[in-house]
Amino acid sequence: MWIPRVISCTLASLAELAGGNDAAFRLRLRRETACFHYELRDLEPEALLIEAAAAFMSAISGLLIGDEEARALLTLYPTARIRLAAYRDTADVEVREALAFCVAHFFLRCRWPSVHDRLDHDAFLALLRDQARLAGWRCAPPAAVDFLLDGSAGHETPSEESLPPSPTRR
Repeated sequence: MWIPRVISCTLASLAELAGGNDAAFRLRLRRETACFHYELRDLEPEALLIEAAAAFMSAISGLLIGDEEARALLTLYPTARIRLAAYRDTADVEVREALAFCVAHFFLRCRWPSVHDRLDHDAFLALLRDQARLAGWRCAPPAAVDFLLDGSAGHETPSEESLPPSPTRR
């Protein structure tokens, strides 16, 4: 299979540019991520961010996830809670991926599929919704689902003016 040279930029080539080997580069990234989460382990997102997270998780899954359910999921998945609180933006790709992971992992014990997984998204969502219903969660009408993490569902993150100053903005 032919892969364009520009797209074939791998983690190994990035590591080479950074002056190290692939394993060392990956380990450094994981170490930095672990330190980030450890330092911010007590950080809690503002109520407006919880509301935005609930709207995003509902939009991608078709589940009716309210603020209380979103807060519970974020308690069970601290990586998502920390990212949401630190980045203060549900439009951030890392935050979206973490929130999607919460939903998929909670009900199915798997990650949220990417567009590259060659998965039947409708079948995935049907299974997710079935498992959620069996666990007592409510579902929205199927047409209300935005499976992709691209933000096309119209859920909005609160503006910076509506949130207090962040102690973690880097």
